[in-house]
Amino acid sequence: MRIPIERASAWRGQEQRAPSAAWTYQLSPREVAALKAALDRTRQKEGRLPPLERWDFEVPALSSLVKELQRQLVAGCGVALVRGWPVVEDTEEDAKYAFWALGRALGLPLSQNAKGDVLGHVYDQGLRFGDKNVRGYQTSARLRYHTDLADVVGLMCVRPAMKGGVSLLASAFAIYNVMLQEKPEYLDILCRGFPYDRLGEEGPGEAPVSERVPVFSEYEGMLSTRYIRSYIDSAQLKSGRTLTEEEVAALDYFESIADREDMRLEMRLAPGDMQFLNNYAIVHSRTAFEDEPNPARKRLMLRLWLRLPGKFPVAPWLRTQYGNVGVLRADLLRPHEQGGEPPP
Repeated sequence: MRIPIERASAWRGQEQRAPSAAWTYQLSPREVAALKAALDRTRQKEGRLPPLERWDFEVPALSSLVKELQRQLVAGCGVALVRGWPVVEDTEEDAKYAFWALGRALGLPLSQNAKGDVLGHVYDQGLRFGDKNVRGYQTSARLRYHTDLADVVGLMCVRPAMKGGVSLLASAFAIYNVMLQEKPEYLDILCRGFPYDRLGEEGPGEAPVSERVPVFSEYEGMLSTRYIRSYIDSAQLKSGRTLTEEEVAALDYFESIADREDMRLEMRLAPGDMQFLNNYAIVHSRTAFEDEPNPARKRLMLRLWLRLPGKFPVAPWLRTQYGNVGVLRADLLRPHEQGGEPPP
């Protein structure tokens, strides 16, 4: 018998809109100064900043913030917004390193594509969402509600769009509760799951389409979510299997609940804002956007996928990468992280 989920992460958007929201954090002058000092020391020592992935350092001044972010993401509402990093046109490089430093203090890096990139650049590449093997972050289209292939996804705003590009969030557990009350028959369908398209990034010997992945998975008494509708839809084309009317209805209903005005939370990211989300509790979306005519002013977001070992009691199949996406970059781990443990 299914029962409603009573957790801090089972919230409705209308409950999270207070200006002094508990999930908003302001970088202190001390924390900003510590990050800038680390950058300055590296420049003075080497004459330049090394390649981002090889910039290995720790900032003790961030330890209290990191612990609070982990608490909020794991045991809190599953959403954290860090504000206060100063981004202007001539310091965009510094913003990347500051984001990387905070992300690496928070968790372990996962690859985001077959190339193994761990810092994603999210901008309109002039591609059309829906074309073969095109991923949503490469376009300016509205994105459907989804999760990413990591414990935590981080997004930093370097430049916002001229128009649109608003971040939309919803609690997957609140969606579960609404569905339990209104359409409980759909939960059986979603818990059975769907095959996923690997989008041409499968590894050697892997099929282009995965086995079934549940939308809702229970493991050790905890519920977790995995939902990427575009991967589900395109998997049908590659496998030759067609979703049933009931499956389509269940998926559509899931998204319709997420986008209800009282369920969704809108977040407009400003330059320097860093958003972190628990991918097992929160689904996220984005409105379509338009860029300025000047290419140098195009919308640019930076993205991290992170693993927080020991923090999430999630079903093992939700940590299974799809092809070469979602793989732990072991070559970037520090000695004490080689066993898959997060930074202390």
